[in-house]
Amino acid sequence: MRTPALHELNARWARSVDRGDEEMFLSCYSPGAVERHGTFSGSPEAFVAKLFPLLRAARCYHFITNELYQVLGDRATGDVYCPTFYDAVLEEVRTAGLTPTGRRMISGGRYLDRYEKIGGRWVISERLVTAEWTGDFDKGEAGPFVRGRQDRDDPMYGLTL
Repeated sequence: MRTPALHELNARWARSVDRGDEEMFLSCYSPGAVERHGTFSGSPEAFVAKLFPLLRAARCYHFITNELYQVLGDRATGDVYCPTFYDAVLEEVRTAGLTPTGRRMISGGRYLDRYEKIGGRWVISERLVTAEWTGDFDKGEAGPFVRGRQDRDDPMYGLTL
């Protein structure tokens, strides 16, 4: 079954985390949703309060790859693969009052999700993030390109029709 609305939901989730967009992040969840992400387990609002400062500072890039959904009416489950890059070396980590790990890391994980359709829109009601593997990498600088940002000043927010 084609599930473009669930793919878009996960793409918006990834963008919200990578851009530090709290409003978009929270719009991906149902009321009373649960996020279980590493050592964190709680509400999406608590996730934003606890982890968004670190995620903004560390620069992360999530990619939605393999997706398998089961849909039954207004409920669905998903097994979504998500390789992610993290850069916890940057000075932004220090200025956020956090300790840089000195790592540039790549990880492979999955989102094991429960979804529900509310008012014609799919949202996450429960998310369990698995970690399948992790590793370090070294990367060069981006060169003369416009640099993305982890806030509402990212150039993406200036794109209008």
